[in-house]
Amino acid sequence: MPGFLLIIAMALGVTAPAFACAVPTSVAVENRSGRPLRAVFVESGAVHNQLPREGLLPGGTATITLPSCMGTYTVVAEYADGTRIRHTGLDAATIRGLTIR
Repeated sequence: MPGFLLIIAMALGVTAPAFACAVPTSVAVENRSGRPLRAVFVESGAVHNQLPREGLLPGGTATITLPSCMGTYTVVAEYADGTRIRHTGLDAATIRGLTIR
């Protein structure tokens, strides 16, 4: 019986971090570029704009969501003129804010 409990404890120890982190991560995005942003999206399976319809004016802040709190992601910011800037290698476990300059 003690061996069985040890196996269960080990299994929970391995899977618990996955369950604890299977929720999306919120990231505050601040526009300090001096130009209006039209869209901000996370490059993942589904690409969709996470900004309000009116975009994000200079000095404004919006919250976006990463698909999970594990892994690394690329966030793309698109300016009103169509120019894009990519922020790569963002670690979902540690990022809480992103400043667009």
